[in-house]
Amino acid sequence: MIEPFLNLHKASEDITATDAEAKRLQALQSYHILDTVEEADFDDLTSLASAICQTPIALVSLVDKDRQWFKSHKGLPARETPREQSFCAHGLATPTQLFIVPDATRDERFQENPLVTGDPNIVFYAGVPLLNADGYALGSLCVIDTETRELNQEQLSALRILGRQVVDKLELRRTLMDLSVANERLLESNHDLTDAQLKLRQALETGKMDTWSINPDTMEVTMSDYAKHLFGYTPDEELPMEAIMEAVDPDYRQMLQDVLKDAMEQAKPSDTEYPITNKRTGEQIWVKATGKVYFDSEGRQIEYSGMFMDITERKLDEIRKNDFIGMVSHELKTPLTSINGYIQLLRAKARKTEDAFSEKALEKSGLQIKKMTAMINGFLNVSRLQSGKILLHKEPFAIDELLRSTVEDLLTLETNHNISVLPCSSISVVADPDKIANVISNLVSNAVKYAPVSSNITIACQVEGNDVVVSVKDEGMGIAAHDLEHLFERYYRVENGNTALISGFGIGLYLCAEIVEIHNGRIWAESTLGEGSTFYFSLPLA
Repeated sequence: MIEPFLNLHKASEDITATDAEAKRLQALQSYHILDTVEEADFDDLTSLASAICQTPIALVSLVDKDRQWFKSHKGLPARETPREQSFCAHGLATPTQLFIVPDATRDERFQENPLVTGDPNIVFYAGVPLLNADGYALGSLCVIDTETRELNQEQLSALRILGRQVVDKLELRRTLMDLSVANERLLESNHDLTDAQLKLRQALETGKMDTWSINPDTMEVTMSDYAKHLFGYTPDEELPMEAIMEAVDPDYRQMLQDVLKDAMEQAKPSDTEYPITNKRTGEQIWVKATGKVYFDSEGRQIEYSGMFMDITERKLDEIRKNDFIGMVSHELKTPLTSINGYIQLLRAKARKTEDAFSEKALEKSGLQIKKMTAMINGFLNVSRLQSGKILLHKEPFAIDELLRSTVEDLLTLETNHNISVLPCSSISVVADPDKIANVISNLVSNAVKYAPVSSNITIACQVEGNDVVVSVKDEGMGIAAHDLEHLFERYYRVENGNTALISGFGIGLYLCAEIVEIHNGRIWAESTLGEGSTFYFSLPLA
């Protein structure tokens, strides 16, 4: 009778230990410290621990589920080791005490450890657990030597103090991250400026991000010192709306005015990127501004505010990349045009000599040239979109006629699916017919790629309110809900076992979305896994 009771008691202890470890790991994850870059604050503490204890190695070791990861690693090149080799993990069992191993080569727990038998040949180890305010041991601050030694009381005391300083820095780091999240909540609740907001502002300025706000009644702008600095103003100088607009690149002023109008009249949130010119230095700086309109309890607008940040380096990298893509794509078009010309000549010669095999082979080669040309044009359009050089040539036309003619052109290349256009009345829009034809062609080509051979692809259009809505429906594999929200992002591709062998660069749907957006339209998709997808886009009626 006693043995079953003991087994049950042991099982209960194991469950308790597992639960405690899960909570400890959750506490560790809350610091968002794992796999971050090295930081001088932590490196200074390990250097000090190494000097005080006179050991060649000192580590800030954080014990994860399957590894120990080093935030700082004085004297040791590795950033992590498996948990089963960890000395620090043993110290978690007694989190309020120093864990000391005088001679690991004589200690049964460690004498076969690869870190003892091989590099770095650990002999001596002393670690103070990093105990947070909730009582969870996150890891340890430890010192290591390749020979036996004994620390005196002053060294042990110093090690404890340094361990507490490591925990303090971890807590400060987490607090700063929490403050950034709290900023959004503080703005939404529209509380009076409190001590917490002052601390938050200090944290944001340290991180070179800051806030701005506009009074909807007076249009008075309030900007942080950091934001004023980007415009070339001192903290004491006023920065009125007129000066902001003057600093904005002329090509972006109308866009910014439209965004401001939408915010004031329709309470639309904003997320914009544009270049400004520093008044004092003349330097061009790219900035990102996000904004949201806030209301009081009676529904009146009280503030239009958000975040402001310098994105110059990222933007310049994008510009250089897009210029390179545009240059390479443009250079590829010239030889392709020549190759296509030669293929046409050879096809004519094969037709004249009744060489059926050569004619068929050249016809397929011509189709591949068309596909490659379309791909290159896609990259060129991405480059133009990113640099703002894509131009629209708007004119009135019947979209139902454009649908039919575009699908007829596609049918010359695609014969393996049942593609049909449902009857629709004559619907007139004012848009760039070539760009809208590209959207239709991309959506139909996408359906062809992901739908089974001989399945149906149906194109339709109808009037809904003041818009015409075009749809392309397929009977393909369908799209998961978590992929739907990213479909129209640049270079995004659905990755699963069914799509691994389907070619593509993730630019087709992105181009569709950008073209529809600059026509003041909307694009979206609906899908059911295993049944198919329907892609829609809308354009304003003429």
